[in-house]
Amino acid sequence: MNEVLHRAIARINRGLEMAVVIEEERATEELKITKVALKKQVAKKPREHYNWCDLSEDEKLETQRWYCESCDGAIKENYSYCHDCGQAIDWRNEDD
Repeated sequence: MNEVLHRAIARINRGLEMAVVIEEERATEELKITKVALKKQVAKKPREHYNWCDLSEDEKLETQRWYCESCDGAIKENYSYCHDCGQAIDWRNEDD
């Protein structure tokens, strides 16, 4: 799936280059919007709270553990997408 998304993004980049050359502003804007949306579908690993291991059990109850790598929005472990920016989240372990 990621390979297909990366190829689609590469095609959009080529389309953007052509649209800039022919000075087609509407096409350029449409392609930029499409590129942003496609890039969000390439899942990113969540970022863990910088000192999660050092927090007490009470602090852990009050503190969000995971954050979106794209927008720093707080995310829960059952989210497959960031609810703030729409970024796909990759929860797989490195060993998977």
